Amino acid sequence: MQRLNPYSKVARDLAKKAAEQAKKEHLAKLKAKHSKAGRKEKAVRSKRHQDLHSGLEKAFEEADAIIQQEVADGVFDPDFQY
Repeated sequence: MQRLNPYSKVARDLAKKAAEQAKKEHLAKLKAKHSKAGRKEKAVRSKRHQDLHSGLEKAFEEADAIIQQEVADGVFDPDFQY
């Protein structure tokens, strides 16, 4: 392959080094993720997501109650197509 592509040997070496570097970076990320600080960050993200979700459920229930009240009053027609 050297005759067809003189750069092939260098390219293989660079690809090998890049793969090793990627593996090291991946292991470092996993170590940070499993550390005490990483677990704390995850807990904060989870709490924020749960708060957003509970707020969405409450907003949906309020909007649904308003729509049901309008249907009962005859103001809103759910079968109407715009």
